[in-house]
Amino acid sequence: MIPALADVLEGWMFVARSRNLAGEVSAVAVAAALDHARELAVPPLEEPAALFYAFACRPRAFVGGWRFMPVLMAINQAHALGFRLHAEPGETDPLRHRIADASTRPPFDEVRDWFAARLIAIPDET
Repeated sequence: MIPALADVLEGWMFVARSRNLAGEVSAVAVAAALDHARELAVPPLEEPAALFYAFACRPRAFVGGWRFMPVLMAINQAHALGFRLHAEPGETDPLRHRIADASTRPPFDEVRDWFAARLIAIPDET
């Protein structure tokens, strides 16, 4: 399930403090990104890609956090679904930049497929 606005804002404050950032945020942009992600993610497995896409489209949602928050949101959502994102550091940067620029923004299907190829189930250790 896509996280609630209050949970995202609370998480951002934690991340901002840990990175020595002011924690400025546009709650309106965050809410819009969450709504956008809910519209994009039809089955739950698409939620990591949808969150990445929706937040990459809104670079001003988290002041000082645009570079890492879309991928952090995707990684956290993947974990919540029992998956991990298998991508090297920096692999998401070119994709995030393409999404942020409306003139180069790929369709969500392309981003969804990129994530699907990199989501690996976390083994059940019971």
